[in-house]
Amino acid sequence: VLAAMLMISAYQVFTYISRQRSRGDVDLQELQGARHAINYLRRDFRSATPQIADAATLAQKRKALRMPIVEASSFSIGNEAVPVLISDGEIHFFKHLYDTPDGVSRPATEQVNYRIDSAHKCLVRSVAGVDTVFKDIKDAKFELYAHPLNPALPMLLVTLRINADQKDDKTGDYKFFEMTTTISSAITSPFINNPYWHIAQD
Repeated sequence: VLAAMLMISAYQVFTYISRQRSRGDVDLQELQGARHAINYLRRDFRSATPQIADAATLAQKRKALRMPIVEASSFSIGNEAVPVLISDGEIHFFKHLYDTPDGVSRPATEQVNYRIDSAHKCLVRSVAGVDTVFKDIKDAKFELYAHPLNPALPMLLVTLRINADQKDDKTGDYKFFEMTTTISSAITSPFINNPYWHIAQD
C-alpha cells in the first residue's frame, strides 16, 4: 500500500512538472538547482546524529537519544548533548563522517547548517567554515514530520521554493514552484527503535 501511494505521489508530481514545463512555467535550470540542493540535504541528513559529549550526564544522554530530533527556535552549542535542531527556515545538526580512520572508537563528526539568506534570497549550506550557496532556492521551510505508518520515527520535511519562468502581470513578481520531500536519518532510527540502549550504563 505504501509503495503504491509513493508511486502515485511521484506520478502526480512529475505530471504537474511536465504540465508546467509545457506551459513555460518552470525554468529547467532552477528546477535542476532545486534537485541539486535536495541531493545535498539527503546526503547530509542521512547521517545526522545528536552530538553527545563524554562529559554529558546519563540523563542528558537519555534525553538526546530518546528525542534525537527536535524543533527549536534557537541553536546553542554549549550543551553537552545537542540533538538535531529544526526551525522554520534553518536546521542545525552534526553528521557522522564515513572516512573516520580505522581504530578510532568514536566516529568523527562535523557540524552542518542549512539556512535561508533572506537578504540575498538563497539557501546556504555551511560546513567547516565553507559556504555552499544554492542561488536557485528562493525560500525554504524545514519541519519535523512523523509518517502515519511509523509516527515514532522523526523525519525532516523539506519544502523548497524556486522561481517559475513567468512573472505576475499585475505585480511583476515571479510565480513560485514548490518541491517537497522527506528525509530520515539512518543513525537516529536505532536510538528510537532500541529504547533500552542505556541499561548497560545504569
